[in-house]
Amino acid sequence: MELINGIESLSEDIKVPYLAIGNYDGVHAGHQSILKKMVKKAKSKGEKAGLLTFEPHPTKITVPDLAPSIITPLGKKIELLTAFDLDYLIIQPFNMEFAAISPASFIEEKLVSRLGVKRLYVGYDFTFGHMRSGSIEVLQSYQSEDFQVQVEAPVKVNSLLVSSTKIRAFLMEGHVYGAQLLLQRPFSISGHVAVGVGRGRQLGFPTANIDTINELVPRPGVYACRLKLPEGMF
Repeated sequence: MELINGIESLSEDIKVPYLAIGNYDGVHAGHQSILKKMVKKAKSKGEKAGLLTFEPHPTKITVPDLAPSIITPLGKKIELLTAFDLDYLIIQPFNMEFAAISPASFIEEKLVSRLGVKRLYVGYDFTFGHMRSGSIEVLQSYQSEDFQVQVEAPVKVNSLLVSSTKIRAFLMEGHVYGAQLLLQRPFSISGHVAVGVGRGRQLGFPTANIDTINELVPRPGVYACRLKLPEGMF
């Protein structure tokens, strides 16, 4: 998987006929379903497949006071995406200039002309463009023999609708198992062990306090974890 820092950094002679697009925060079961379907189809056609995602999360630029806490920091998201046999991961720097692009310009200039997209894969609730004025219907209005839009239906796990919003809610409530179901893996955080107040040790159950870079952490509590160090998993 080749990492590309923005659409304009992609070499002119490289095209991405099969492309998924979205924030992909959490790389949850719904995201995984889209990527697996897209990559399988692209490989069957002998075509390249890629994902276009954004950094930072668009709401951190457009409505920072309402922006959600990120489930997966960029480094972790890249690590998770390497498992899907993508040819390209395009990480688009998101700023007010990019946010101002109209839906028409984004489709015609970025997707079709610049990236050479033939089949675009998006989730059922995908929006894009200036003031989120681009919708599924707008995308579909540009469909032609050379540009098809594949809209993926909602994914459910144990009757639960999978979404980044629901995963955040589970974690903030301390329901790590619910988050694990929708992520299809245990939730993880990265950081260094920090000194705490020692309550666990006083109770006979020493704990580790983690000084983490993660924006989103579970509700305060004591959790059973597995620890991954450079030497291996414990």
